[in-house]
Amino acid sequence: MDMAKIAGVSPQSVNGWFKRGSISKTSAMKLSTALDVSLSWLLGEGGDQQSELSADEMQLIEIYRQLGASEKRNMLAAFEMRLQEIKDYYEKYAAPNKPLP
Repeated sequence: MDMAKIAGVSPQSVNGWFKRGSISKTSAMKLSTALDVSLSWLLGEGGDQQSELSADEMQLIEIYRQLGASEKRNMLAAFEMRLQEIKDYYEKYAAPNKPLP
C-alpha cells in the first residue's frame, strides 16, 4: 500500500515523517485504520500489536463516551442483541459438523 495515498498526503510528507520522527494525528489514524493496527503500535509507543485497541475500537470508545448514561445502556443492549443474533444465525446455518434438521 502507498502510505501517501492512504493518508491523503504527498510522498514528500511521508518522507518528512521519517526525517522528523513525527506524524500528524489525522494521518496516523488513517494509516492505523487502513493497516488494521493500533495507533500506539503504529507510533512506536510500545505494547504488543495484538493487545492494543484498533483505530475502529478507539473510535467506538470515543463515540460511546459522548453519549449520555441512558443512551450508553441502550447502545450496549443493542450490541448485545446483535451479537446474539449473529451467534444464533451461525449456530443455525453455519455451524460445522451440525446435522441438518
